Amino acid sequence: MPECAEEWGSKNQLASVWMHRGMALINLNSADVVLEAVSCFDRAIALRRTLPIESNHWFRYALSASWINRGDALRQLEQHQGHGEALRSYDEALGLLSTLPLDQNPLYCRRLAIAWVHRGVLLQQSQSVQMQFEAANSFRTAISVLGVPNAVSLEDHQALLAGAWANLGGTLINFCPQQFDDAAFACVASLSYTRAANKLTRCY
Repeated sequence: MPECAEEWGSKNQLASVWMHRGMALINLNSADVVLEAVSCFDRAIALRRTLPIESNHWFRYALSASWINRGDALRQLEQHQGHGEALRSYDEALGLLSTLPLDQNPLYCRRLAIAWVHRGVLLQQSQSVQMQFEAANSFRTAISVLGVPNAVSLEDHQALLAGAWANLGGTLINFCPQQFDDAAFACVASLSYTRAANKLTRCY
């Protein structure tokens, strides 16, 4: 017997409970606790994978959050223990988010940009020049996503752009000295968006 919308909603809500538990555990900053948090996100992923994600944009959006949080937890492990799995988690999220209609909901743009930024931050931790170039490309893609017209309506649009530009500038300065002009431009752009975000904050 097919599941009804009420049952799907209950499953998604239970997945959110596991998500919130995992996010609370991450904040405790302990390796053992981080692994427990990953387990919580795995439970959320397992539940949301049973939902009709192929036909429902919002369920795909919800599932992507589980993967992003899983990646964020694994990124905290020392000595790159979980970085391969963290990268896979971000890529799973990006695979889902890339199928969403960005023109229909600005939140889709926001999460897609965040996933690219978090992926880039993970890659920044590698000493590999190739990974640094990939990190820079991740930040550039996040900036491109935030350039979608629908994204402009996000309350934290300026702050998101400031963060993406700052990370791009840092990567280029530290690992791509031949791209000095691009690095300088990124830093100036970050400062500009930071000032704009601060002005908006003061207006509330």
